[in-house]
Amino acid sequence: MRWDSIDMGGRKIRFTPGKTAKSNHEISLALAPALYKLLDRTPKSARRGLVLPELGELYKNDPAAVSKRIQKVFEDADIETAIKIKGYKKNVARVGFHSLRHAHITALLEGGVPMDMVRQQAGHSTIGMTAHYYHASDKALQAATDALPAMGAASTLPEGADAAGAKFDGVLAMLDTFTDKQLERLAAKAREIVDGRK
Repeated sequence: MRWDSIDMGGRKIRFTPGKTAKSNHEISLALAPALYKLLDRTPKSARRGLVLPELGELYKNDPAAVSKRIQKVFEDADIETAIKIKGYKKNVARVGFHSLRHAHITALLEGGVPMDMVRQQAGHSTIGMTAHYYHASDKALQAATDALPAMGAASTLPEGADAAGAKFDGVLAMLDTFTDKQLERLAAKAREIVDGRK
């Protein structure tokens, strides 16, 4: 990433990823507050060239070295990064640098960001490709199940529970994934609905 791709005043990053360079498809991302603070530590006079020149040099000499460095961060955090599979001499990667892309896309989708916006930010040409990167969390899976209405004799709910209650519990489980700003918008909308019913 180069400094000329970062608009500190507008708090945005604009760049054309290598994979989409042929189509000149520019991606625009808002800077997260934590990232803005880190970038703002660099004096304005030094904001030219690569944002992280050391990593740029490392990548230029050995592109795999950057992935190895990220792999080390995972391992230091006690995240199992490889698994042994019978018939293979080497362990097979389970978690790596590319896993961050999967986690990012999943977090955006479960945070309520529309699929097409996530597709655009990921630089994907199709929603199908973006969907390939989504991995439902346990909370999301449970919320989806809880949202279903009870059906048939085998679908009895615990005493005192009802389908609406289960759906409500599913919504409550999803609230944990919302940002403070999203929760504020939700609270305002709930107040608006309640006031409209009076």
